[in-house]
Amino acid sequence: MVSYLRGHGGSEMSRFTRRLIARSELHRAWLLGSLGYVEEGGVTYGPCNTYPGITFEPDDTDEAQQVIPDDVFPTYPAQL
Repeated sequence: MVSYLRGHGGSEMSRFTRRLIARSELHRAWLLGSLGYVEEGGVTYGPCNTYPGITFEPDDTDEAQQVIPDDVFPTYPAQL
C-alpha cells in the first residue's frame, strides 16, 4: 500500500531501481498508483475507464457543424 501511495503521490523511481524490482508486487503497486488506477466496490477505474458519474454533455452549438458562408469561397468552375 505504501508503494501504491508513493506512485500515486508522484514520486519517481530511478531506472536502476525499477529494473531491480521489475515484475514484483512492489513494482506493480507503484506502477498502478502512478498510472492512477483505483479499485472501488470491486470495479477497477483507470485512465481509460473513468468514473461512470462523469459524463460529457455537448452544448447546443457544435463547432464542427458550423457552416461556412458561400461568399467566402468562389463557386467552381471560376469564371475564365
